[in-house]
Amino acid sequence: MDMVVSQERRRFLAATAVSLLLVRAALAQSSSAAAVRAGNIAVIGEPSSIEPMLTLADLVNQIDQHFFETLYYQNPLFNIGAVLASALPDISPDATRYTIPLRENVPFHDGTIMVADDVVATLQCWLKLSARAKAAAPFVETIEAPDAKTVVITLKQPYSPLMTLLSLFNWAAAVMPKRIVSSMDPIKEFIGTGPYRLVEHAPDRYIRIVPFAKYASPPGKPTASWASGRR
Repeated sequence: MDMVVSQERRRFLAATAVSLLLVRAALAQSSSAAAVRAGNIAVIGEPSSIEPMLTLADLVNQIDQHFFETLYYQNPLFNIGAVLASALPDISPDATRYTIPLRENVPFHDGTIMVADDVVATLQCWLKLSARAKAAAPFVETIEAPDAKTVVITLKQPYSPLMTLLSLFNWAAAVMPKRIVSSMDPIKEFIGTGPYRLVEHAPDRYIRIVPFAKYASPPGKPTASWASGRR
């Protein structure tokens, strides 16, 4: 009986070893193929616009999140984390004043550094263009920059959805330089702070993006959903 068990075990181990070698070979082949294809990602069609404040479309959101970022981000469990803000806002006891601290030394793709004036201009543009933000606009009294690293939103009365709206990436408050968002003209430059920068958009053909070498990631432990932490 011992001899039979030993032989059966040897057969099992030999078969397992062969299976593992085959799996390893298959993985190596698939990894090599994936490496060749890594630079190309297919999408379902041509986006109507890649302006993040104007659309709810998932197709646009999935593209835009490569090169735009918001002050906050919301994970699948609806927890909000800081991205371009350095922390959650300090909210006044009457819930009408949100003081938002900003991260410092965050570069835009054009080489300029994000400051509070950029965020103020972005939020003012967002309140006018975004369908979601238009619901919040009647509640907003002022958006101001008391210094280069602080933004203060003052409300006429409490408005509880504000943080949710600031953290969603559809009809998004995607932060851009003041010179781009200070007018109501259609955006011609897609300059953000994200880990990739837009190089070229050839309609009905492709959207080309490349890694942004000077990208400043949020600090902290990375999360699977990119909600907060290092990216």
